[in-house]
Amino acid sequence: MTTELKQLVAFLFQRSGKELLTAQEIYMTLSYELGWMTPGEAKKLITQAVERGLLQEDTEGYTPTFAFRDVDIPLGFHIDGLVVDDAPTTPLSDNVVEEVVAALEKKGQGARDTRQRIEETARRQHIIPEAAALVVAHRQGLDTAPFLPSAWKAVKKA
Repeated sequence: MTTELKQLVAFLFQRSGKELLTAQEIYMTLSYELGWMTPGEAKKLITQAVERGLLQEDTEGYTPTFAFRDVDIPLGFHIDGLVVDDAPTTPLSDNVVEEVVAALEKKGQGARDTRQRIEETARRQHIIPEAAALVVAHRQGLDTAPFLPSAWKAVKKA
């Protein structure tokens, strides 16, 4: 994710030919000019790039914190809103099942349906519900890395 995000930041600044871009220039480019993501996803992307230390905010806009001109952008480079992380970087609790349900709800999945899939997966594969939650999350395209420490605790207790 960070490599793609770094490439995307480099691409935006290389494409513009500028050292500084406003938030509006970034999300207008990503959403309206290129059509790669929604304005909301583009705004989240800016926040994540700042949090990961790839962009620095000042009073006039954003500047990359790395040598963006030195980043190679592959021919036909394209990215979409999936690069934006919706899942928390660390789980809010040790209840892996509920955290996965909440994260998938944010992606538009129904909580009841997700819980049923987790229960079915646990039953069919003869695994604990926490492991089943990770399987369901992975199948739905959710990054499971933030849930692994809590899931590992549950496996040790089982």
